[in-house]
Amino acid sequence: MPLLELQLQLQDCFPLLLRPLLQVQKAFVGTYSDPINHPGGKRTIKLLDEKVGDYQLAQVIGGGGRGEPANYVLPAAVIGDRTIVIDFSPKGGPRDFVGILENGDIKFLRDGNRWPRL
Repeated sequence: MPLLELQLQLQDCFPLLLRPLLQVQKAFVGTYSDPINHPGGKRTIKLLDEKVGDYQLAQVIGGGGRGEPANYVLPAAVIGDRTIVIDFSPKGGPRDFVGILENGDIKFLRDGNRWPRL
């Protein structure tokens, strides 16, 4: 097989190889509540069009719950297929709060809090 033909075939397959990784990272995309710490509030996770190494950058847009600002934006990073790290320092919290995807919800390891998906 000529080299050019092989390169074209690999180029056509490349998006198919990336699709599973993108789908896993998109598993975090959505809107969640925080009924334990901030009842009535919502937080929406969006992926950004930027990566740093293996980390897919994201942001959490939220607010409106009891005891939190009306609106805020928090930087975050999705790592692998089940982990997100959120920087809560813009709200006065920790910079590296780790959560895992568990049955569609996000469970935070440090305090056991859970954000159910809406």
